[in-house]
Amino acid sequence: MARLVAAMGMTHTPLIYWSKKTPPEADRAAVFASFGQLRKRMDEASPDAIIVIANDHIDNFFYDNMPPFCVGISKKAEGPFSMEHEMGLPKYSCPVKDDLATQVFKTGLSMDMDLASTQEFGVDHAFVMPLLFVAPSMSVPIVPVFTNTLVPPIPQPKRFYHLGKMISAAIEKRPKDERIAVLASFNLSIEVGGPRMRQIDQDFNQSALELMGAGRVDDILSQFTLRRIFNAGNATGEFLNYLGLLGIMGSEKPAYIDLRNPPFWGSCPAIAWDT
Repeated sequence: MARLVAAMGMTHTPLIYWSKKTPPEADRAAVFASFGQLRKRMDEASPDAIIVIANDHIDNFFYDNMPPFCVGISKKAEGPFSMEHEMGLPKYSCPVKDDLATQVFKTGLSMDMDLASTQEFGVDHAFVMPLLFVAPSMSVPIVPVFTNTLVPPIPQPKRFYHLGKMISAAIEKRPKDERIAVLASFNLSIEVGGPRMRQIDQDFNQSALELMGAGRVDDILSQFTLRRIFNAGNATGEFLNYLGLLGIMGSEKPAYIDLRNPPFWGSCPAIAWDT
């Protein structure tokens, strides 16, 4: 089997690039130092490919065609979409490891996952933002795994956990000398465009951090129902992408976990495991 050389997750808030107001220097430095911890781990891991679990923001898919999970199989991934770039998010272009993407897709079908594939796609800020920080060279191939965390019906949390199990199984089928990293693009409590915009559900975040840091998989899966997740904010479903990491790492405690809440940027979580 291939070697999993890095497993990590972080926020994809585009406000770092979009916000007209910036946090105080100390807050910015703390956020970038946190992201730097992940960048250091990714650099040291030197992966041959990065499997990225991230949700689509109704850019590639719409209400009439919204797969629960979808693997991008192509030669290249490019983004962000024009509106996001015009708002200040830098462009990102990198190769796709299409043979690994095909392996992930076929493994998913063999494991009864609700999986689709696409050869025509772009990557929005859910992919671009974290990749700009942990793999800025744009030379490491990725495998984009799109998830639906926004449009009902949304897969149950255990399906995201099983998605991680499926990715782990796909890695096991790869050549033994291959080095693979997994990056989950997720957030904690977040409200976008609703009445609680810029408000943070501290109870949700604190409870999530405690269970995440302790590696308490069963408690996370049982306590964080879709109802509880969306009660914490209309876009808090993005927390589900983190559960994909749990499907890979299980109850192993993360080696690094951090949460910063800089003004104007919102919650900025980061997490990583030793592999």
